[in-house]
Amino acid sequence: MSKIRSDSLFAKLKTDENRDLLLSWLVEEGISYEEAAARCAEHFGFQPSEAALSTFFTRHRFEWKLEQAKLRADATKDKLPADFEAAKKRGLAQREFEMAYSELSVKELVALKRIEIAEARVALDSRKVAMLEKKLAEATEALGDESKTPAEREARMREIFGLA
Repeated sequence: MSKIRSDSLFAKLKTDENRDLLLSWLVEEGISYEEAAARCAEHFGFQPSEAALSTFFTRHRFEWKLEQAKLRADATKDKLPADFEAAKKRGLAQREFEMAYSELSVKELVALKRIEIAEARVALDSRKVAMLEKKLAEATEALGDESKTPAEREARMREIFGLA
C-alpha cells in the first residue's frame, strides 16, 4: 500500500473514531456517497467529494470489516460467564467472527487468504530459522569439543546436518 497523502480524506478525519464513524455509515447504514458527504459536512466541518469517499471506502473497508469481526468475537467472549469452559468460549467467539467474516466480498476474501498464506510462510520461515540456529549451536559445540578426534567431530557434523 502506498503512503497516504496528507491532504487525503483519511488524513482530514484525523482520528480512528472519526474514520470508524464514516465507515459505519457507509458499511452498516449503507448510505450513499452523497449522503455521507453531507454528514461529513455536518459532523466534521468539511464536505469531501464523492470520489474521495469512494477512494476512502475502497481502501479502508476491508481492514475495518475485519476489525469489526474481531471486536464482535471478543464482545461475545466477554459476555459469557467466567466459569464457562474456555474451549466453548473460543468456539463461540470463532463462530461470531465467522458470521462477520461471511459478510466479506469475494475480493476481500481473496485478499484475506493472501494475508493468511503470507503469515503461514513467515511462521514456517521462523521455524526453519529456529531449527538452523539449533543446528548451528550443536555444530559449534561439536567442533569445539577437543575431547573428540577429528573423525568423531566430522561424524557428529554429518549427523547434525543429516549427511550420515
